[in-house]
Amino acid sequence: MLCDHDILAELQKRGGEEASDFLIDRFPREGKTDWSSLPFSDPQWNSADSPIQPSSIDLHVGRIYIPGARNGSLGSSGRGALSHTLRPGHSVIVSTYERISLPATMGGIVFPPSKLSSNGILVANIGHIDPGFAGRLRFTLINMGGSDFPLERGTVEVGTLMLFRLTSQSCAPWLQRYGGALPKGEPDSAEINALAKDFADVESRIDQITRRTVKREYSRFALLAVLVPMLLGIALGVWTVWFETGRSLGDHIDTDDQHISDLRVSLARLEATDNQKIGETDRELAQLRRDTDTVSRDLAGIQSHPRAPQK
Repeated sequence: MLCDHDILAELQKRGGEEASDFLIDRFPREGKTDWSSLPFSDPQWNSADSPIQPSSIDLHVGRIYIPGARNGSLGSSGRGALSHTLRPGHSVIVSTYERISLPATMGGIVFPPSKLSSNGILVANIGHIDPGFAGRLRFTLINMGGSDFPLERGTVEVGTLMLFRLTSQSCAPWLQRYGGALPKGEPDSAEINALAKDFADVESRIDQITRRTVKREYSRFALLAVLVPMLLGIALGVWTVWFETGRSLGDHIDTDDQHISDLRVSLARLEATDNQKIGETDRELAQLRRDTDTVSRDLAGIQSHPRAPQK
């Protein structure tokens, strides 16, 4: 497997040869650094954001092809988009920014970058590259995550290429097997539309969920529209009965209070009358006692002075 030193050496060795014998024809210039014009002797190739990593080459988004795009519009065959937001459940075909050309003594394997995997982006039809292959690579990207993922030409890594040197040259490299015909590199309409725009049918499911939610809420609202007036009517009836009953009880209580007051007045009058009669009776009894005492005294006097008997 080639390390960064080997990769840079291969790039420098093939940089001045024929265009058909390049290893990587051009690196991106859209990011913070214009890698396409940076000499391979520059130390920036050993930096953290360099497309040349310790034992691999970062491949970037080139053209983006969108299933369902109208002919002639961006994202359709022949008019690949330069940027696109990959929504959850959606899929696109992406060709690489870099065009590669492997010698007959070298093969490669492409892996999905960790940045894509950690964001729920599935990279399909990724794998090995035969010795002698020349052209752009194409991958199918499917957003299996829950958030939108932005794709932009030259700035988003779409593949990690690892290169291997063969122990001996392949007797029939890729170009030779295919008669020297270079791959077209870009997909046609049939290949693009073979993919479902909404791979997981997320939009349809969201629409169904929304419709069910609206229907459920409408049913609840309709039920409340019936129950609320009914409950208000019952509450008003109960309050009316309670109010009328309370008022009737209040009237009865007021009447009973009046009766009690009248009885108290009558009792007071009776008590006053009885007290008066008792007083008169007491006075009469006292007078009677006095009269009795007088009579008793008279009798006692008569008995103490008896008359002499008559002759």
